[in-house]
Amino acid sequence: MIKSELLNREELKDFYNNKLRVNILVGYIQLSNSRITEDKLYLTPKILPEWNNDIYKSNFIYEAAFFDKNSNISTLIRQIDDKWLVNTVDLSELEQNNDYEVEKPQTFIAKKAGKIKMINIWQEQNDDLCEDFPVLKHVYSAFAGFDTHPDSSSHPSQEGNLNGENNNKGGK
Repeated sequence: MIKSELLNREELKDFYNNKLRVNILVGYIQLSNSRITEDKLYLTPKILPEWNNDIYKSNFIYEAAFFDKNSNISTLIRQIDDKWLVNTVDLSELEQNNDYEVEKPQTFIAKKAGKIKMINIWQEQNDDLCEDFPVLKHVYSAFAGFDTHPDSSSHPSQEGNLNGENNNKGGK
C-alpha cells in the first residue's frame, strides 16, 4: 500500500538512518542549496552514506527518491514547509491487491541519470463526469530506479543530456 508520513527533521534523520540505510538502494538526494550532484546520485545499488550533520546543519533534503529492488519498495521524500512528506510504496503488495492497477515501469529522460523508471498506479473509481461509471484514475507515480543497462541508449556514456551535451565530450 501507499504509506504517507509527515516527519520533522529529527524524525526524518531517524527514518533515514534506521529504515533507508539498512537497505541497498538506488536513488538520489537533492539538497536545498544545490541541484542533484553526482555524489548524491546513486545509479547502482548501494548503502546510503551516513547522515552528515555538517551537511544537514545549514542545508536540508529538498527532495529524495529511493528504490529497493530486493523488496520492491519505493520511497519519495519531499520537503514541505518545516516538515518532510515521506511516501513509501510496497509495489509487490500493490500488484497483488485487486483494487489497484500497477503499470510496468516507464522510462523518462533525466539530465544526469540517463533515464529514470517510474511506475504509475491507478485505481478504479466512479466518476460523476462519466455518469458515475467506474474509470481508472491515477493515484500515484512511484520511483523505480534507473535504466542503466549498458546496451541501453539511455546509458549516460552513450547519450547526451537534456541540454544537448555529451557526457564524454563536454558538450557539442
